[in-house]
Amino acid sequence: MGKAIGKFNKLGIFYVQLITESSNTKAQEIVIGLDPGKMFSGIAVQSNKYTLQMLHLVLPFKICEIPNME
Repeated sequence: MGKAIGKFNKLGIFYVQLITESSNTKAQEIVIGLDPGKMFSGIAVQSNKYTLQMLHLVLPFKICEIPNME
């Protein structure tokens, strides 16, 4: 008990901070995949076993129509 404390950062976002030494120094391999697009972009965070996060970004660009010059 008492291995972590809850805090708020300057932006008011809550996080948990470890206050004791970690019992294990192994790191989990995680990759980030990016799928850039014209109107939408995709981002995924993946470990060996699980998809940790999937994001679908709607980009603020509109399709412009070119006026007919005839």
